[in-house]
Amino acid sequence: MSEDARIASLEAQIRTLRRMVPGVLGLIAAGGLLAASSMQSVPDLVQAKTFEVVNDAGKVFVRVSGSTTRPNSASRFSKGE
Repeated sequence: MSEDARIASLEAQIRTLRRMVPGVLGLIAAGGLLAASSMQSVPDLVQAKTFEVVNDAGKVFVRVSGSTTRPNSASRFSKGE
């Protein structure tokens, strides 16, 4: 390969990289903006019929339910109190 051909090949590679770098940086910036905007804030209210805390083995550690027939029920208190 002659010296002129090698220089032409390198110049073509540099042109390609110069076109690609802004695009890649733009994708990285867009991804960062999307990740930052999708961060969830702490909700003001969480509602469910039952809450369970489980350990690593999947066994229920604590259960809070609106039903008085379940153990560890938090429904002893009426809504008016």
